[in-house]
Amino acid sequence: MANHSVFSFLYWFFSTVSLMAASGLSISGTVLDQTGSAVPDAILSLYNSTSLLDKTQSGRDGGFEFPSLLAGTYILECKKNGFQKQSQRIFLSDRAETVKLTLEIVGLNQHVLVIAAERPELATEISKAVSLVSAEELADRDVVSLTEALRQMPSLQIQQLGGPGTLTSYRFRGLRNQDTAILLDGLRFRDASDIQGSARPFLSDLLVKDAGRIEVLRGAGSTLYGSNAIGGIINVVSREPTQPLAGSFSFQGGSLGLAQGSGGFSGQTHSKRLSYSLHADHINYTRGLDDHDTYRNNSGKVRIIYTPSPRVRLFARFHVTDSFLFLNQSPSPLANLPPLSPGQFVRKAIPFPRRDANFYSQFDDPDSHQRNRFFNGAVRLTNQVNRVWSYTVGYQGLQTRRRFDDGPAVSARALELGFQDPPTTVPNSFRGTIHEVFWRNSLSVGSANSTNIGFDFERVALDQTAFGLATQAVQRSLAFSVQNQTRLLRKRLHLHLAFQAQRYGLDAPRFSESTDNPFASVTDLEIPATYNGDVSLAYFFADSGTKVRVHAGNGYRSPSLFERFGSSGTRFRFYFGNPLL
Repeated sequence: MANHSVFSFLYWFFSTVSLMAASGLSISGTVLDQTGSAVPDAILSLYNSTSLLDKTQSGRDGGFEFPSLLAGTYILECKKNGFQKQSQRIFLSDRAETVKLTLEIVGLNQHVLVIAAERPELATEISKAVSLVSAEELADRDVVSLTEALRQMPSLQIQQLGGPGTLTSYRFRGLRNQDTAILLDGLRFRDASDIQGSARPFLSDLLVKDAGRIEVLRGAGSTLYGSNAIGGIINVVSREPTQPLAGSFSFQGGSLGLAQGSGGFSGQTHSKRLSYSLHADHINYTRGLDDHDTYRNNSGKVRIIYTPSPRVRLFARFHVTDSFLFLNQSPSPLANLPPLSPGQFVRKAIPFPRRDANFYSQFDDPDSHQRNRFFNGAVRLTNQVNRVWSYTVGYQGLQTRRRFDDGPAVSARALELGFQDPPTTVPNSFRGTIHEVFWRNSLSVGSANSTNIGFDFERVALDQTAFGLATQAVQRSLAFSVQNQTRLLRKRLHLHLAFQAQRYGLDAPRFSESTDNPFASVTDLEIPATYNGDVSLAYFFADSGTKVRVHAGNGYRSPSLFERFGSSGTRFRFYFGNPLL
């Protein structure tokens, strides 16, 4: 009965506040070229304090209009093939606004970015190091995977341990693999069953054929995006439909036995209230580097956006990927190596069959393979209540599955050199599940100041079986974040302050074949909370196009469940995790 009363009150509260302000304002104008002639069919995008609000096209006379808007701050973006992209910040108070956009011939574009703050920002205002890979660049380079798209990114080192589909790592400014956060449409993606709780096991499987742009933030960003956002953040933003109905299909083949196909369709209703897109990819390397490194990747995405009114937007996304890869034998030392001399700790690595060899190099392994799968579903509701307040509430569910199988067979070359693979036939499986509920609020006082307050609840679960032994564990966390952005001196001076705190709770883990579980009383432990802050300052010199900026902040990585309850062993269980990390 109490729960019913609470829900009734919340429904009444949101319904009442949503009707506080009238929605009779509008933004209209004309798109012209440098000669003063009208530019028809230019695409205009209107962003509010949280996300893309609406899209339209200029008419034959270059005119456009966004009706039924609430008072508040907006960013208007205009683009047309052959012209520079132009963006402009507009503040609606108590009357409609009319603007005149003059497009220049292709040159330096002015982009709208969302990764450096909770709300969209112009590139000239951002006080952090941000780079953008546009849809045009992705198409020109015929990029398929996220790894290919980022290879030319400054301050980012990419390392791939072999051919297509093999383990890949991203290192921002020399930091560790796990210090990079991956976002898909602004929502965090990571593997709860990874040793460090990062997205690394799935980096090779992320495809970007349907991406509208990729935003990259270099430096600490944990106050905005939470765990793992220490070295940098990568946000893959999907392409928005712009036509009533459009489709695409491509197929190509190449070396290493490559057969690759991609296709999809998208559209929007005549009223533009409903837009949708469906995209599928298939990659198949039938041979690979040594004619036995098969890699297959099947991926599909569905996105639906419903806008019942100019101030309400409902976003839903479903993403599934299934990949398969044959693995090679890891390098291993020879048997019966002589002991090191006293005081010697490092042995020079000499591959077999060279003289004085001490290790076997990588061999083909005909019965060793891995399978990666993940399913991601998310729904997000955005409501601009009035000129001051807008909020976003949503849910994301993410399931990751990894399985490794390795039998006793070895390649003919390995047998010729005397190598024998241990008869390990027990499969190893790793399952991670993440449920996240979030509520984020944006408060704007005029066009010079805005504050964002967010609450995030997350439940992370691990279920793994390694060497025949099973581990199950659950971690819950609640995060609170607040950030403030101030624009002064005709919006040339930009100040950003942010803070985040996160608290954790643990369930007692369960182990198979264990009689001496040392973590049985973890629910009574006081788990340390995490705190981090961020401050950045930038000044833009419009005459020379120069921006001077300063950014200082700290990041954090939430301890993974493996780091809290790690264990190993075949016949005997060894515990080396620490719940108090």
